Amino acid sequence: GGDQKLSQGKGADEKKTAVDKSAPQAHAHAQSSAEDWKQQLTAEQRHDLQQRLAHLEEENHVQMKYASEYGKQAAEYQQKEYERKVEHVKSTFKSLVADDKAPKPAMFLAVSGDSTPSESASSAHGGDQKLS
Repeated sequence: GGDQKLSQGKGADEKKTAVDKSAPQAHAHAQSSAEDWKQQLTAEQRHDLQQRLAHLEEENHVQMKYASEYGKQAAEYQQKEYERKVEHVKSTFKSLVADDKAPKPAMFLAVSGDSTPSESASSAHGGDQKLS
């Protein structure tokens, strides 16, 4: 059964391109995962995120007015700059969620630091054995 769908799909969808079909699904999945990390933020963090994004949006609105006076390229550049800033803010808040999930690097340092005293303890044992 699955082979028939595949062969039919190739013939019918080849002109449309498979990318068009997979893109909305990937985008929908990206949105749901985006919502997942937002739900893990504290209420204060969510409020801060919304305020920062709103500020960027307002700033972009003003900048786009100026950029449009300079032509299409300037407007495109401003839009890309706005999107870059939005991604930066989102990644900052995503890292807050990731930091809560993952053990802190400082913990790894403490664990690796603990191995040093045990090595010196084993050499101390070696010294005790020589004495007795």
